[in-house]
This record gives sequence, C-alpha cells and structure tokens, in this order.
Amino acid sequence: MSKMLVGYPTRQEWLNEYNEPGTRKILDASLKHFDKFLIAIEKKELEFFEYVRNTNEMELFRIIGKIKLQLTEKLSPLSSKYYLGHIMTWFRVNGVTINETKFKREIRWNKVHKELKYTPGRSEIQIIINNCTKLEYRLFYHFAVSTGARQSEIISLRKMDVDLNNDIPSVHFLAENTKTKQERYSFLTPECTDLLKKYYLSENIQPGEQIFKINCKALQVQFHNLRKKIGHTEQYNTGTAKLSIHRLRAYTKRQLSRNVSDDFAHLILGHAGNLATYDGDNIEGLRKDYALAVPDLTILEDNNTKQTNTKLEEQNKLLKQEIFLLKKKIQHDEYFPELPPTHTNSHHPTHTDNI
Repeated sequence: MSKMLVGYPTRQEWLNEYNEPGTRKILDASLKHFDKFLIAIEKKELEFFEYVRNTNEMELFRIIGKIKLQLTEKLSPLSSKYYLGHIMTWFRVNGVTINETKFKREIRWNKVHKELKYTPGRSEIQIIINNCTKLEYRLFYHFAVSTGARQSEIISLRKMDVDLNNDIPSVHFLAENTKTKQERYSFLTPECTDLLKKYYLSENIQPGEQIFKINCKALQVQFHNLRKKIGHTEQYNTGTAKLSIHRLRAYTKRQLSRNVSDDFAHLILGHAGNLATYDGDNIEGLRKDYALAVPDLTILEDNNTKQTNTKLEEQNKLLKQEIFLLKKKIQHDEYFPELPPTHTNSHHPTHTDNI
C-alpha cells in the first residue's frame, strides 16, 4: 500500500518528518488501519486518492464515515477518533481538501469521559531513580526532571550541548532535534550536574558524541519493567499506564509554573504558543529564573547538593523580598502620586490689605 503517489510524498518520507519515534509509530499504526479499509473496498491507494480528490463533498464525507465505522467496530471511541484524525492528515498530505467546519458537523462522536492526567510526586520519582541499577538510566531520569525535555530530545544531546561552566549548567537543544523545530535552552540542577560529572568519569565521551547510548525503545522497556518492580499498576480507563516517562515533564512543568510562571514553564518545556514575555536567547536571565525552581526540581539530596540548595534558597528569598518591596513601591506610587511642589509666599494677606 506504500506505492508512491505522483507529486505527493511517500509514506516513509511523511513519517520521517517526525522526530519522535512514538509519533511515527502512531502514524504508522493509523496507516495500517487505513490499509484495512482499502482492502475492504478493493482499491489501490493511488486509485483511491485520485477518486476522492475529484469527488464531491457529500461523497467524501460518506467515505470518511465508512472509515470511522470500520475503526469503531474494533476500537474504543477515543482510539477511533485519534486514528481517524491521523488518517485525515494523510488525506490532506495527498491533496484532499477537507472542510474543518463540515467535518465536525458530519463526523460526530459520542462524548468521551476524560480522566485527569496523572502527575508523579517527588517521592515517586525518588523511588524510580533509586530502583535504577544502571548509572545511565538514573542520569536520564534526572535529565528528564531537570530539563523537562522529551525523551528523543534528551537522547539527541551531545556532550558539547551542555555547558558545565556554571553552577546551573545550560542545555542547548538544537532546532532539528526538537518536536517543534525550535531551538531552545534548558538547565540542569546541581544534583543532576554532579551525576553527569560522575557519568563522564565512567564513560569516555567525546564532545561531538551523544551523551546517552540508549534509545527510546530501550527506555520504554526499562521503564515498563521498573514500573512493575515498584508496584505501580495504576491505569486509566483506556488501559494505559498512568505513570510514564512522559509524565515526568508534568512534574517539571508544575514546579516551574509554581516557582516562576506558566510562560516560563512553556518556554523551557518547548511548548508551542505565545511566549513573547520571554527572550529565549537571554540565557543568563533564564538561568536566574530557573534557579528559583531548583530546590523543587532536586530529587535526591546529598550533602553537597543540600549546601548548594541552601545557598540558592537564600538567594531566592532575597529575590522574592526585592520583588515584594518593588511591588509595594509601585502600589504606593499608584495610590499616592507625587504632588507638584507648592509655591509659598512670605506675604500673607490680612484684612487691612483689602482696604
């Protein structure tokens, strides 16, 4: 079914546009469901797209409705909606015009009950890291919490992308390795930095080499086994595990939002959106803000880390006091604006002056 359509990208070319292995896997699964539909209607993909590109809108939505029906016969409404969305993306890639407003009106779904997303706490992350026997995996989870980055983004990091010439090292994520294709910076906690230095002593990694030798698949297998080992069996109603590597990002976001701001958290995690309030190139400014969250991003404390965090906490208190005083001054100036100087006159009029 992967025969190239003239003037349009092949399936492999389309899949290769996505960095995340997990995303490519989902898209590939969606295409497999689409292939089952093509087999059912006995059409080749080239012939099918030639037809739907030239048919009327009513017929197009009739066909989409049949694809939806086939999906819902085997899958849950949530999964069906998910896969159909990816199949529609493939339609658009192949030149099929789909009116979004009419699509929402014609292709209706039963309401899906959405469960609250699970966010692990510090104690749980401690258990995860303490149950890792290999230094590389322990370091990866520290990186995940410190940077808030995605799995593939962390794995793509080279030694030269981390600048250790600071108590809070900066981490440079290249545009070509991020999900959003936007360059950005994040940082490491002193705790993570200490572990990274220990890792460097055990591994002969050159500046241009990747820090981590593991891949996303190995990580998923390791985390699955780790989850069983620590007895975390909680699942959503869909059967998906609540505790995942990706949910470590949620912990990081919560701490950055709480200690700095939501905008800052979105910037560090690489979320698309309006981040005009932050200058992503101002590394020192970002580092200063990140320092406010370091105590809450520190998972396992040794004596050195405690001393560093105590110092950072003292600095944070001073910063917060400065901000508080500045806010009070602004409020005072708003309510009691400075009055213009009064002109005094030594000559005071008396009753006789008017005579």
